Amino acid sequence: MGLSHLQLHGDETPEECLGLGRPVVKAVRIRNLAKGDMGALSAETRRVEGLLDQYAACQAILFDSDSQGFGGSGQSFDWRIVKEALANAPLRRATWVLSGGLESGSVARAIAELSAPCVDVSSGVERLEAGLVVKGQKDADRIKAFVSAVRAADQLPMRET
Repeated sequence: MGLSHLQLHGDETPEECLGLGRPVVKAVRIRNLAKGDMGALSAETRRVEGLLDQYAACQAILFDSDSQGFGGSGQSFDWRIVKEALANAPLRRATWVLSGGLESGSVARAIAELSAPCVDVSSGVERLEAGLVVKGQKDADRIKAFVSAVRAADQLPMRET
C-alpha cells in the first residue's frame, strides 16, 4: 500500500505542508505552563487556535507537548488548551490526534475527557530498565497495555466536547 500520510513535527510552514503528494498530519507543540497561571493558559489557547487556522489545509493536527527537539519527551501538557482551542474550531473536532506523555495509565482518561478521535504514543511504550526509560526501545507488554486501555476507553460513552 505504501505511505498514506506524512506526520510532520518540524518547523514547516503551512505552505510547506502542501504539495507533498500525501495528506499531512501536522504536529503542534503545546507549551508546559505553570500550574494555576490562567493568563498563560488563555494565551497558549489563543496561540493554538491561531495554529489551527494556519494549518487548516492539513489533513489533521497532532497535539504534542513542547520539548527540546521535536517530540518524544514523554511529557504531558494541560489538556484544557486542546479542549478550548477545539471548541472554537468545530470543523477540527474529528481531525486531530492527541499525543504527549500518553501511556496506559493516562490514555483512557484522555480519550474520555477530550473525546479524542485518535491517539499517538511513543515514549509511553518504551522499555523500562531499573525504572528508567530506554529511549527508542519499545516494550511489547507496555504496547499491549496501551492498546487494551484504548480499547476499553472506546467502549465507554464519549463526552460531548
